[in-house]
Amino acid sequence: SAQRLRAIYPQTPTPNLLCAVTATPEQKEVFVRKGGYKMKLWEIIVADDARSNFKVTFWLRPPRESNNERDHVQNLLLQTLKGIKVGDIL
Repeated sequence: SAQRLRAIYPQTPTPNLLCAVTATPEQKEVFVRKGGYKMKLWEIIVADDARSNFKVTFWLRPPRESNNERDHVQNLLLQTLKGIKVGDIL
């Protein structure tokens, strides 16, 4: 629940999902007014044994000048997202 997430802030739970991709992933760009920067969003429509056609959104921060671990992890995620096709099992 939202109340539970607020209670454990700044920790964020990591969900584990087993699902199938049902639509081509969409990439969007949003402007974060508070921080004054743009973020890339990847929206994937998936289905699992409990529900079909729900959206999972990945938020990717813009890369920084320095070569740090966070940027490396995001680059790996981006490469995975670029390779997703309809019918893939995630």
